[in-house]
Amino acid sequence: MKSAFLNKKICFCFFLLAFLTFPGNTFAKNAVKVGVVDLDKVMNESLAGKALKVDIEKEIMKTGQLIKKKEAETKKLRDELNQQSSVLSESIRKKKEAEYRQKLRELKRFANDSEVELKNRGNELSKKMIRDISKIVNEVGKKEKFSIIFERKGLFFYSDAVDISDKVLKAFDEKFKKKK
Repeated sequence: MKSAFLNKKICFCFFLLAFLTFPGNTFAKNAVKVGVVDLDKVMNESLAGKALKVDIEKEIMKTGQLIKKKEAETKKLRDELNQQSSVLSESIRKKKEAEYRQKLRELKRFANDSEVELKNRGNELSKKMIRDISKIVNEVGKKEKFSIIFERKGLFFYSDAVDISDKVLKAFDEKFKKKK
């Protein structure tokens, strides 16, 4: 499925370039200006991307501390149960075992839920950043009169001369500074 989509995308790009550069085409009379943006580079090296990474790492640390605290509580309960199991009555021992199993289930559920929540939050913030970067690419494209701008991932080769990632990165950082 993904391969078919990639093949269609590549074919579309070739046909589009052939159409734009065909001698009888009215577009060919104007110079075709092509650009390429490395979205990963812009996301990872931008001020917004770095700030996002720091925020997510803080959330991971905070969640990790909560998990460690819950693990310590669960371990303490298990140790108490192991130490006292020989002196406890059968009913109290079973009650403490059930309490321990419940704490263990809660810990696992909390850890799994936290992981999913952090992943979803990261994905949501990344999508928002991609939308913001797309707006910047559009602005750069219009300002500098590009005919077409591609995202680097779908291309096998491109010349560094058409790479506008640094321009987009600079414009994105400027917009981020203004928001702060």
